[in-house]
Amino acid sequence: MKKIQKFIVIIISMSFLLWGCGRSPNSTFYTLSPLPNTPLEKGSYVVGVGPVSIADYLNQPSLVVRVNEQQLRLDEFHRWAGPLRDNVKDVLIMNLQVLLHSQSIISYPSRDMRRVPLQLIVRIEEFDTDLQGVSRLRASWQLYRRPSQKLLFANSKVFYEKVEGTLTPGHGVAAMNRNLNKLTQYLAQDIRQHGRS
Repeated sequence: MKKIQKFIVIIISMSFLLWGCGRSPNSTFYTLSPLPNTPLEKGSYVVGVGPVSIADYLNQPSLVVRVNEQQLRLDEFHRWAGPLRDNVKDVLIMNLQVLLHSQSIISYPSRDMRRVPLQLIVRIEEFDTDLQGVSRLRASWQLYRRPSQKLLFANSKVFYEKVEGTLTPGHGVAAMNRNLNKLTQYLAQDIRQHGRS
């Protein structure tokens, strides 16, 4: 009887071991965050932000690691908490609200576009971190006067940030976040210089 009980315990233990080995690691989810909030005023800038587009290779849930200029790797167990394009657009809008001290930085299109005199279009062409711990953001943007759709300004730039500390997915996302904040500072500067009536 004792031999049978011992045998059953061994079988159950092996079953748990095999079940544990067969399980995939838990996924970790990330999101980009805006600049710290400051009290908003009813600023003079009224801007519709959008469309905001990202490169096709970024339109999937996994974080992308750049192996070299021609090779990318998907990290299937480290993912974005939601669509990256939407996250980027939300952060750009919130950052511009802070930097321009205006509650009137809104998503384009919106229900009432008649009161939006400026439209900012943003294209993210590269947005990732490489194996050396360098995050790169390549973006282009245009500022238009509405409703005439007159182009007021166009610009493009590449931003770099070094990962702080050990090279981990979380530190890589933090470096990407700093690059996105840099981009927003340039957008705010261009709106101030070229968006006046």
